[in-house]
Amino acid sequence: MKPLQYAVIGAGNGGKLLASLIASKGHPVALMDRDPAVVREIQSWGGSIQVVGRVECQGQIPLVTTDLARAVSGAEIIMVVTTADSHYDLACQMAEYVEDGQVIVLNPGQTGGLMEFYNTLRSRSGKEIVVGTVQDLIYGCRMKEPGVVNCIAAKKVMDFITYPVGETDRVAQLLAGIFPQLRPAKSILAIDFDNMSAMIHPAPTLVNAGRTECGEIFSYYAEGITPSVARLLEAMDAERVAVGAAYGVKVTSLMEWQAAAYDVTGENLYQVFQNNPYYRAAKSEKTIDNRYVTEDVPCGLVPLCEYGRAAGVPTPAMDAVISLANAMMGKDYRASGRTLEKLGLAGRSVEEIREKLG
Repeated sequence: MKPLQYAVIGAGNGGKLLASLIASKGHPVALMDRDPAVVREIQSWGGSIQVVGRVECQGQIPLVTTDLARAVSGAEIIMVVTTADSHYDLACQMAEYVEDGQVIVLNPGQTGGLMEFYNTLRSRSGKEIVVGTVQDLIYGCRMKEPGVVNCIAAKKVMDFITYPVGETDRVAQLLAGIFPQLRPAKSILAIDFDNMSAMIHPAPTLVNAGRTECGEIFSYYAEGITPSVARLLEAMDAERVAVGAAYGVKVTSLMEWQAAAYDVTGENLYQVFQNNPYYRAAKSEKTIDNRYVTEDVPCGLVPLCEYGRAAGVPTPAMDAVISLANAMMGKDYRASGRTLEKLGLAGRSVEEIREKLG
């Protein structure tokens, strides 16, 4: 297969890894970040990024820039590796530069990200584009040292889908040489509802705010998820599963996901988190103003509750966490988050939503 022109938007750890991997496979790639300091640092490495750990490669990035227009110009595939709460603004900016036939892949889109990004680009640009999303990050990574990214986790299988849905197989084939993990998802709704980050990130962060704001660093899962916090997560998770069922989607529960992803079981969710050896080293953040709240509330809990309201499924536990986040952060995530209107689904019945996204 001939080399494809790629652009990677977002030069955090994940963006650096993807850009290096793509370049190491012989594809020209541009790496863009809005932070000039990040761009200057990568340029100081000569655009060379090494990946070690679960993935090993060395990629030479010919273009590292803050210029979005320059990065996406001529790109056949654009990999978006930013936090989901920045997707709307990015789509608005990209609309000025996007070209017919380009493929944009969100890594990941979280709940509703695929439709929000597609609708925003199409309405503002009028271009014929395809937007895809992976269910979660394919790779977990951290910077080891300047110019070296340590890949600490690599998913063996990752659900993937596009809009229009009929483009999924074609795009998956285009990406297969670099990302063989991609597996066509059953539906957009299946990816939207299987958002585990929304279940395990916001609530523990918020209810442990006192510890965080006093400067304590603790084991996020082993210490932050106590029996009572785990019961809150179980209540939220039950609501998510019920919302999925209302749309005819078999949603994976947190307990099922832990067993499948980590081979960890327990009598209840508290025991599962205590029994998970992969979580023991994960530490809490230094502030509650982090992506566990600023990304996972507006791009996870808000659209899940929106889907629930449209189907007449009550979501009191998830609603309570959103209200808590609003009060503690001084925000209105219900207004700024992913509403059904932003997803192009306002006023549609459950059957109509299933027909569009199923």
